Amino acid sequence: IYTRTGDKGTAAVYNGERRNKDDVVFDTLGSLDECMAAIGLAVELGRATPAVAESSKDVLASLEEIMALLFDAGASVATPQNSENTSEYKRNKAFFAEESLITLLEQDIDAMTAQIDPLKWFVLPSGGPCAAQVHVARTLARRAERRVWPLFRDGSVDPMVGKFLNRLSYYLFTAALLIA
Repeated sequence: IYTRTGDKGTAAVYNGERRNKDDVVFDTLGSLDECMAAIGLAVELGRATPAVAESSKDVLASLEEIMALLFDAGASVATPQNSENTSEYKRNKAFFAEESLITLLEQDIDAMTAQIDPLKWFVLPSGGPCAAQVHVARTLARRAERRVWPLFRDGSVDPMVGKFLNRLSYYLFTAALLIA
């Protein structure tokens, strides 16, 4: 499990480059990891609550798929696209997604929105343990999106990662409302 290669404050990205552990890449990867863990806890809380497990089973299944997509986003973040050390093979292997993924998220958001009452006021991040945890995941998705912007600006990350994180936060907001 342990390698000791990070004992001096550096770690390797996918192309083998060693960077300081406080590099924006690792900060972004940490934010993605936190978001995945929060979604995982939300899924487990939903499954443990019979009413949520039954009424929101499609949302819970989608959340599991989203965790896998967050892993894929992390692979893209960990593979600097603008580095001469990143081979074409690794660039292709870390390719994140097509625009169709964003369209699917938007369709899911629209479908969930059709099932809830129109918003008339600000929403408090509550609504039961599962919904509250989805709100936590939403805030973490927003943080990951903020962290990834410097990587877009320098050309090291596929812009689709940012679009995905932006839509993901809206998806999680709507999912939390539906679950509540």
